[in-house]
Amino acid sequence: MNGHSPARLRSVIHLARARFRTEQLRRNELVDVSQRFAGRKLVDQAEGILMGTRQLRDNEAYRVLRSTAMGAKQRIGQVTQQIITQAIMRRRSTAPDRCACCRSVA
Repeated sequence: MNGHSPARLRSVIHLARARFRTEQLRRNELVDVSQRFAGRKLVDQAEGILMGTRQLRDNEAYRVLRSTAMGAKQRIGQVTQQIITQAIMRRRSTAPDRCACCRSVA
């Protein structure tokens, strides 16, 4: 075909498939690492919340997260998300109104 022998075309197709598989593996690894990094950032954020509210050190805050997750039979990511959500809700409920239009409605 177009001046290329069938054997040559087979080898080019084989090489293209191999490169595609390699690229797919790399993309999957990148997604996995990105998800782990995002999860670690959430754990760090939840640790910071616990450190601030309970006066804990970093390793103690992680221990609390881990034991809470194990006790609730949840993943540590789920527990960290709950802690972050609760902290956000707490901040919103205690935050003062900042603009005059909000104060006049209340």
